[in-house]
Amino acid sequence: MFDHTATELRLTTLNHDIAQLKTAAAVIKKVRAPLNAAAARAAIRLRYLKLAKRLRAPAESYALWRVGVLLIGPIAVGALCLILVDVSADSLSVASWGSAFGATCAASVLATLLYCPSDTQLSSAIVQGEADSRLAYERLRQLKAIDGLIDVEEHLRKLLDERLELKRKLREEIREQKRKLHEANLFRRWQRKNLLQRNWKAMRGYEWEEYLVEVCRALGASRVDRIGGAGDQGVDLIVEFGAKRIAVQAKGYENPVGNTAVQEAYAGMTHHRCTACAVITNSWFRKSAIEIADSTFCILIGENEFPDFVMGKLELKTLADAVADRGKKR
Repeated sequence: MFDHTATELRLTTLNHDIAQLKTAAAVIKKVRAPLNAAAARAAIRLRYLKLAKRLRAPAESYALWRVGVLLIGPIAVGALCLILVDVSADSLSVASWGSAFGATCAASVLATLLYCPSDTQLSSAIVQGEADSRLAYERLRQLKAIDGLIDVEEHLRKLLDERLELKRKLREEIREQKRKLHEANLFRRWQRKNLLQRNWKAMRGYEWEEYLVEVCRALGASRVDRIGGAGDQGVDLIVEFGAKRIAVQAKGYENPVGNTAVQEAYAGMTHHRCTACAVITNSWFRKSAIEIADSTFCILIGENEFPDFVMGKLELKTLADAVADRGKKR
């Protein structure tokens, strides 16, 4: 049987550490955000200025370059929008509006690139833009060098990989545990069937007690103690099923069992601090035994009930469970 406690405890610790690292990474990214935004704005501004310079360059050789760009550019964009909208919308009016909108936007963008900033300011604006971009990226680089985000993310990645591996290991352990449990249950069922094949009705005394020890172990008892003999206080076996501790009087009899056995089992339960008591016999019970067992909640297992008991179909309830069940029935 596997013990998953260590793996589950490590998973809990990992989840806590991962949550802390994610919080730390989020805080660092939040601190970085203004510098990232400033660097991005500086880069966009610089790209705009350089594009404006390239677009205006032919104007030095061609006097009508800007007029031509402002005339041809919007017409070309408008025509392209007309084609695209006409294909998708299948409506001439919608296509016309789309063409006009595209041409207007193109004219606005091209006019901005051609005239803003002015030609006299463009060169100095580019120099300033390059300086601003370098400064913004340098500040961001310096922050990245000291804020430790790379280390945090690397540690986080390792912990996430470890958690993934632990989850896989835990699944395999559980799957293996289920397989072994299934095999153990099959083996116990085979054991119980074999136990019923023996001539249990003819067993007496010590042989019957030893046989019951085998049966209880085959039923999955975590512990079975034989205490029969002088000073046993009416108890032959103490059987533990998890938290259940059951005082058992074993009666390998030829004759029916009377109420004395039930009284002794009940007294022995109290003496040995058990949670339930039972009388198990390969014979049957007298009416007086059945009556006192009903009032003391003692479990009676006779020859008719014994096969079901061996096959695990008969539950050995604790005294508290038996009292609760009696209350529900009423």
